[in-house]
Amino acid sequence: MEEELDLLIKFLKEATIGGVVVDFTVKVAAISANMACRMILGKKYMDHDLDEKGFKAVMQETMQLGATPSRGDYIPYIGKLDLQGLIKRTKELHKIFNDFFDKIIDEHIQSNGGEDKVKDFVDVMLGIVDKAEFEYRIERSNIKAILLDLLAGAMDTSLVEIEWTLSEFNRNPRVMKKVQMELATVVSIKRKVEESDLDKLEYLEMVIKESMRLHAVVTTTTLTEGRLHVWRIFQAIPFWNLWIADDDGCHDGVDVQPMSLWFRVEKIMET
Repeated sequence: MEEELDLLIKFLKEATIGGVVVDFTVKVAAISANMACRMILGKKYMDHDLDEKGFKAVMQETMQLGATPSRGDYIPYIGKLDLQGLIKRTKELHKIFNDFFDKIIDEHIQSNGGEDKVKDFVDVMLGIVDKAEFEYRIERSNIKAILLDLLAGAMDTSLVEIEWTLSEFNRNPRVMKKVQMELATVVSIKRKVEESDLDKLEYLEMVIKESMRLHAVVTTTTLTEGRLHVWRIFQAIPFWNLWIADDDGCHDGVDVQPMSLWFRVEKIMET
């Protein structure tokens, strides 16, 4: 994983020297895909290995499709008509992922004979396929489903949160300056941040938590009997995935205090 970060840093340095404009979203999407593939699948795969649209576009379409309400769920009689085209798009995505995972599994089966080969997640899953001693039977289709869950979680959610955090840096240069000062003080500018440094970067941690509070990538609230229940994560910091305006009149009787939509890191540090 460190190799991928080194490549990104090298690219950004060269772009800075050359005065080249960088689409950072594309670069973050690429590094997220590369890291996920190397951790889960054992090696790096290019965008065209999955589909001509690339990992980012296919994953975004998958997430969007999964979150789109189907009229057929509410009116079963029109479900087969596929008026929204959801069934057609789902079948297209299924074929893309199915072919990709079949290729990966076949590659691992063919290379399974090497003694010096370092086993990755796919090798471990293949090692328990059709094993009678396990309570649950694992088949090829199960491996594909698990791989899809892991890749989607590693690529999409991480990418979205990184994008929002960087956007908040652009909107709040004062916060970005304080993060830079903390990094220079705790880590220094002469080396990269190591995992052992993370516990000492308190302000950066609060920035990430505040970004996740404002821009949660998954649903973390539920409405039950007219009351809003908030799952409290990260030291009792409420996470929201609902748009609630500051106007008291917008709550319609929901028993909840108005939520500020400002990016206020210091407020979290006081809690």
